Amino acid sequence: TMGIGVRTLQRSAGALGITLRDLVDEVRLEFSQRYLTNKALTNEPVAFLVGYSDAPAFNRAFQRFTGLTPGDDRNSVN
Repeated sequence: TMGIGVRTLQRSAGALGITLRDLVDEVRLEFSQRYLTNKALTNEPVAFLVGYSDAPAFNRAFQRFTGLTPGDDRNSVN
């Protein structure tokens, strides 16, 4: 979509001292937190929107990155 190869992205991320996987995870987390502020969205559509196969995979990843479940994070925003 961007017209840039995966290897080029990997090299560019490496030049910044991060991996492409780290960058993808960071973007997923940022968008997840934005989507979770919308009370109309449950974890299932948020998981899909940020590229996880299902809500349980999203929940595990979110908790690994933040130490909170998506629900706890959603409630802490209030």
